[in-house]
This record gives sequence, C-alpha cells and structure tokens, in this order.
Amino acid sequence: MRGEVQLEKARITLSDHLDFIPHGKTTISSLLMLSSGHVEPLMRELKSHYQRIIIDVAAVNQSQDVQLIKRAVDGVIFIVKAGTGSAGQIANALDKLEENNGVVIGAVLNAVEEKDLETQEGLRSLNFSTDQLMTTPGRV
Repeated sequence: MRGEVQLEKARITLSDHLDFIPHGKTTISSLLMLSSGHVEPLMRELKSHYQRIIIDVAAVNQSQDVQLIKRAVDGVIFIVKAGTGSAGQIANALDKLEENNGVVIGAVLNAVEEKDLETQEGLRSLNFSTDQLMTTPGRV
C-alpha cells in the first residue's frame, strides 16, 4: 500500500479468478498507512485489473480504518457475528458507516449456529432483530 512493492510481486494467485494481496509486514499503524494518500492511487490501479475488490478491515467500533478506506471504495459489506451486539449497537455502526456518503451495499450475519435457526424461537429472534434494524429511525 505504501508503494514499496509492485502489484505483480505482492499478489498471490489462488485460482484463475481470484488473487489475494496479503497485509504484509509493516512497522507503521494501519491508520497512518490509510491516511497517507496511498489508498486512492492503489484503488485506481486495482480497479484497472479487477472487477471486484474486497478489503477486510477491522470492526467499525474497533478502529478508524473503515472510516478512512470507505472514501476510496464503492461500498461496504457490513458483517455481524451472531449473538454479538444489540440492534441499537448495529444500527449505530451502520449510521457511522453511512456518514459522509459511505455506502452500505449489504450485510452478512455470520457464525449463526444451525441449531438456532432450526427452532421457532431462533427464527422468531432473527425476525425480531431484523425488524428492529429495519424500523430504526433513519434506516432505509
């Protein structure tokens, strides 16, 4: 990201249609790296090579990384681990993402245990949480 290594040398081809660029070793914080002005040029270069670019960053409430990188990307996919956070906390995190024209293009609920979806209580809980998120003021 700092321009020290050419893209061709940094990327690892995993299959015909999937490349991976590892974080690499760095002595500076991701916050400094993302605010250094290298993100936008890197994204332009990557967009010239790839149809889709997926960047994994820390949780919204754990770092400023997503706030910096969202300016250089087309959208954010919000990931929520099942059983963590209330509907209010999730709605606040989504609001934070949407500040300054951040675009949330989707959400994923991961780490859902199969047993939780097989019961009526699990389905009721999922429907209730979804309803709370969708009816929170300010949500589309």
